[in-house]
Amino acid sequence: MNLRTTWILFGLFCLVVALFLLLQWWNVPTTEQRVQRERWLLGAWRDKSSDINRLILERTTDSGSKETLEFAKKEGKWRIVKPAEYKTDHNRVDSLVFDITGTEADHTIPVPRDPETLGLDQPRVVVTLYAEKEKEPVQVRIGKESPGESPVLYVNSTFHTRPLAVSKSRLQRVFAKLETFRAKDLLPGVSFGERLMAVSVQAPNRKVELKNDATYGWLLLSPPLGYALESKAKDLADALARIKVVEENGYLDDVTEEKLAQLGLKADRANYILTLEKKGSDEKAETTRHQLLVGDIDYAASAAVFHRCAALFLADLGCGNVLGGLGAWRAREHEQAEDLRYYAKLDTESYAVRISGKEIRDLVPAKLEEYRDRHIVRYDVKKVDAINLDYPGQPVKQVRLRRWQLPKEEQKPGDKASTTPVEWFLYTDKRSKLATHPQVVAQLVEGLNNLELRDTTAFLDDGAKQRAWFGEDPIDLGLDAGKEVCIMRIWTEGVVRDKEGKPEGEGEPKLRDETKPLITLRVGKHDEKRRVTYVERKVGDQPPQILAVPDPAENVSGVIGAFNWGERLAGGYYYFRERSLKSFVSDYVNRLEFSRSGTTLLIEKEGNTWRIRKPFEAPAANIEALLNVLKTMQADKLVTDEASDQEVANTYQLGDKAWLRIRVWEKPKDQTTPNELVYSISRVIEKEGPERGQYYAHLQYKPPTADVPEANKFVFLLKREVVRELDIEPRGGRIFESTNSEAQEVYGRWNRVTKDNKPEQVVLHLVRRAEKEGEPKRWQIASYTVNGQEQKKEDFKLDVAKLESLLASLGWKTATGNTALLSTERFLQYSGKIPSEYRLDSQDSKSPPLFIIEVYGPDKKVSNQLILGSVWEPRVEEYPGLKEKRYYYARASTLPEAIFLLPEGTWSSRVQGPDFLRLP
Repeated sequence: MNLRTTWILFGLFCLVVALFLLLQWWNVPTTEQRVQRERWLLGAWRDKSSDINRLILERTTDSGSKETLEFAKKEGKWRIVKPAEYKTDHNRVDSLVFDITGTEADHTIPVPRDPETLGLDQPRVVVTLYAEKEKEPVQVRIGKESPGESPVLYVNSTFHTRPLAVSKSRLQRVFAKLETFRAKDLLPGVSFGERLMAVSVQAPNRKVELKNDATYGWLLLSPPLGYALESKAKDLADALARIKVVEENGYLDDVTEEKLAQLGLKADRANYILTLEKKGSDEKAETTRHQLLVGDIDYAASAAVFHRCAALFLADLGCGNVLGGLGAWRAREHEQAEDLRYYAKLDTESYAVRISGKEIRDLVPAKLEEYRDRHIVRYDVKKVDAINLDYPGQPVKQVRLRRWQLPKEEQKPGDKASTTPVEWFLYTDKRSKLATHPQVVAQLVEGLNNLELRDTTAFLDDGAKQRAWFGEDPIDLGLDAGKEVCIMRIWTEGVVRDKEGKPEGEGEPKLRDETKPLITLRVGKHDEKRRVTYVERKVGDQPPQILAVPDPAENVSGVIGAFNWGERLAGGYYYFRERSLKSFVSDYVNRLEFSRSGTTLLIEKEGNTWRIRKPFEAPAANIEALLNVLKTMQADKLVTDEASDQEVANTYQLGDKAWLRIRVWEKPKDQTTPNELVYSISRVIEKEGPERGQYYAHLQYKPPTADVPEANKFVFLLKREVVRELDIEPRGGRIFESTNSEAQEVYGRWNRVTKDNKPEQVVLHLVRRAEKEGEPKRWQIASYTVNGQEQKKEDFKLDVAKLESLLASLGWKTATGNTALLSTERFLQYSGKIPSEYRLDSQDSKSPPLFIIEVYGPDKKVSNQLILGSVWEPRVEEYPGLKEKRYYYARASTLPEAIFLLPEGTWSSRVQGPDFLRLP
């Protein structure tokens, strides 16, 4: 290609570009634009709907009068500006715009040629539209409509000067009344990013008011019933937002003050006053208040319902009496309430409206309990820093708990500072800055915040509710002045603090205002029958409410196990003060002393084995389990924290007078002299009172050099479950040891009483021998006598398996495998004289043992004897470690001076006679 050709092509390209720009300058439509103009009534404006910002409807009414409606879009919202400024339904105006711009120019519908038939010389409606970036508006002129079931409208527009016919249904909104485009919403809803602050409904006979208080959260202010559910407040606000202006004849414009009074639309005459307050998410945002007055019924607009009711009233009157007819009238009037029309007015508007009765009929709930929050307290756990507890009936009348430092705002969960245990200190009139027991205050604060009533029947605000709660039982709340268990006052951010967040000044932290706690709880009686504790709660300036609070409460967040909150509070000063006990490391313990009921055993560890050293040598048992219980022992309930040595011994029967005393020597590797810990436990407390059935306990810690701890003055309570683990048998319980000898002869002697209450002695003699020489030995009955008279031996079929099982438990070698050796759960004495009431003397003919079994080996060189005497029923309070209810006293030839116990349940069949050895 030569240079000339290149210049010719470049010139053609420039000519095309110039021609294109010229067509654009002259606004010559493209082919696509021409197609759009032909297809749509407003041509290219079909795609400018969102840009349209002004709409004028000039209409001629059926009466011949002129009407102009003008709509303007400001900040993306449509607003009626003519014939006056009105709140506008943005969506309906938007739909009108889309209807006009979206109408297609249907050229297939025939159009009459007669101009008068079209009516476009004097159009019924002229629609004028303005749009952004468009210099000139466009118009649509609407003339007459055709007759028939599917009428069409004759129209033309800026883009179609030739008359067209379009379906009337496409432009139906053009003829809608002004009120169709007016906003039907009255009270606003709460949008995303906004906060509901208050909502109230004042009805003819009741007022419900809920407020989102900055300190307490949602409260029921009227009636004043304490905490309210946020969800219910939002539901009520949503119900208010659903109240709309009725579609037909919904607006009354230009109403005078006198007219408003006549319609009941003054605050002193309104049937309902509905109020809603909301604000933005920003704390500095202003709260906006919206109020709707609902006045009288519009009887003219509600004529239809009254006509129906009147007709039904007359019908009932003809079939019954006047009162019956009147009752039917009232019932049907309520049923038809959705047809009633009420006058209403927003406080910010000058016009009145009509609303449907169904929107306000159920605004006020029949039961306000549904609106109440069942939480006992509500606060920010992180901000609770002061608690006062008053105890009218305890020696320490007031306990003041103070939190030393609050977490900082910038701390997040997981930060080291935020996971540090909460430090609380305790103050009383006699004691200053005592440490509190680890986590007890924090758990109480957390647990109370998550504690809820079981249901709404637990709100006992009046006598009727209390009577329904107690039924036929007398009403007893335990809340009379001076009779309550305690009075609890809680503050959040109540302590005066310095810039670092620590209490200001020296001594006990001061409160900003001692007279204004966040919450006050008066704790009354614990109702064991209903498993609740009665509480009078006072929130702010509201009157107190009485609650039946679950106690113990299950599944409370922040608390492991059952939440016995009432018991914790009742513990008072002794519960909250630091009451940890000294402990020891098991690996450093090689020696202990176990004393119970006057008997003392010295026990030492050899390698990994414990043995009794004094007063006799024997294997020891259960020692590791005992040490585990001791080292984890807690003083859950203090009785006193300043007991003298004399009080420990005489008042609480501890120390040397204790029922159970365990002395532990702990010798750490870096000490030459061991630490000594002496645990003492009293007998069961039998005096009436809350301590009954428990045990006093005391721990004396004796370090070789350091000062003795304050806990040495503690006397505390132990429950039976703990003492049961301490009431062990320290001696090994095995009675007989295994031998390699086979038993050859057995004597069984039973002393029993017949049905006639006569004594009877049964003797069974068994021998193991061969029938003939060379045959294997087997057990045979040598003799069987009752009161000395021989019985038929052939009638007694011996169960050899049961016999050998018994012999194996006594240590003899048998063919029976896996039989446990006889052992005891408890030795009652290790040595000494045997009391006659035990019936363990085989030579006593007046009170002989119930059962004696003697077993002999080969040549009678080896023998075992077991004697079972009287039945004994231990008191569980005195012997908490025993597992069974009834035992036999027992002796054995292997432990001649010891008395031990065998369970009745296992041995009763053997003690009753030899029948347990018969084949079934």
